[in-house]
Amino acid sequence: MLLRTKIVSCLCLTLSGLVSQVSIAEPRNCYVEGGEIICQTTHSEPTEAERFQALDPSKKGQVVYREQGRRNGATMGFGGTGYIDGQSTLTATITKNNKTFQRQIKMLFLEREDETDKRIIVIHKPKDTKGTALLTISNKDGLDDQWLYSPNNKQISRIPRNNSGSSFAGTDVFFEDLSLQSLSKYDFQYLRKETLMEREVHVIARFPKDPYSAYKKLITWVDIEHFYPVKVEYFDKENTLMKTLTAGGYKQYNEKFWRAGTMLITNHQNQNKTQLVWSNYQFNIGLSEQLFSLNGLKRAQNL
Repeated sequence: MLLRTKIVSCLCLTLSGLVSQVSIAEPRNCYVEGGEIICQTTHSEPTEAERFQALDPSKKGQVVYREQGRRNGATMGFGGTGYIDGQSTLTATITKNNKTFQRQIKMLFLEREDETDKRIIVIHKPKDTKGTALLTISNKDGLDDQWLYSPNNKQISRIPRNNSGSSFAGTDVFFEDLSLQSLSKYDFQYLRKETLMEREVHVIARFPKDPYSAYKKLITWVDIEHFYPVKVEYFDKENTLMKTLTAGGYKQYNEKFWRAGTMLITNHQNQNKTQLVWSNYQFNIGLSEQLFSLNGLKRAQNL
């Protein structure tokens, strides 16, 4: 019969890797069996929060942004895992040089595998821009393809990637802002956790890898509970604050996706402002793949 004597409260050290590397002391349950001391750790597995805190700032920022994308998608009202397809209506009120004008816009989305989603944005009002439409197709390499249809000359032109910092339809929204913003496009840095507008938020920085990006960095405040963006600061290539986006009026759709009701974009360099009001969110409505094509772009004004 083996002699099995329990030893209470044994504290053991383990070696890992190089001889010079010694792990921190772990509490163990130890007993004698067959003349040998056998120890088993009593240290519980780290919690998800503990594992997150142990990550370096780059990985932590990536984890937060990945979770935002998985749950709710990009800032401009589309995405999340499992939305299949959808649409929304957007009213953009632009204030420029003390003058105000509006755009009535419809947005349509199609989910595809491997972060290759497709989106069509079509202007319905005012009359002089009615039918102007933008098709965006995301690619695995993180660089989107974009085409713009002009009803005036009935021509489709491809948006050059070095033109991603141009304004869309006179708003303070850039073509770049309407892209998928996948993880592969950025380097990340976790900055801190704080309270903003009475919500606990993660604050992360993103640094675009695309040399044609209009931005040097973007700082995003992400709601800790629901992982939607509350605020974004955009810095130009000179690392000067260019514009700030604040989002509010969030509602949950399909018991899953959180979407903003309003967004205000303030341009600090030219004092322009764009107020975005979102409505009529719908999901899984049976949009066809053919709709999200160059031929579909020509017919977008009828959607």
